[in-house]
Amino acid sequence: MDSTDSGQDIPLPFGRTSTTVDELHTLIKIDKAAALLEENGVTSAEKRIEEFLEAVPSLLAWLRNEGRNFPWRNTTDPWRVYVSEILLQRTRADAVSEVYDDFFDRFPEPAAIRKASEEEIRDSVSSLGFVNHRTRHPSLVRRKTAR
Repeated sequence: MDSTDSGQDIPLPFGRTSTTVDELHTLIKIDKAAALLEENGVTSAEKRIEEFLEAVPSLLAWLRNEGRNFPWRNTTDPWRVYVSEILLQRTRADAVSEVYDDFFDRFPEPAAIRKASEEEIRDSVSSLGFVNHRTRHPSLVRRKTAR
């Protein structure tokens, strides 16, 4: 599977609060997406994709005006996006916000977390309650990035 098929290296507008339907069209292979949806039983896939793409600019505008300001909403760094997704699983956003800067000060890149001990990782997120949630614990990130 090449990086395009896996979703990696696609320059989607993460960390931005504006885009256009035309820009989204340049980033997304609608025919491939529609084929995948249809393979999975979605009817009128291309029409649904178009309707979604037309809604995205308005949704982002709403987020810009009404959404709460969190640091992960202002990054395009894949490392920060990935870790944020893990930290936000079953965790309140305001609690993650409180440890976000400290976490990335300690672990600015995957190599830093690979070098850290389980205890260092656990200490950095203990306030989030991950101690008893091994499947969601950021030490999982260390194991995943080691591969």
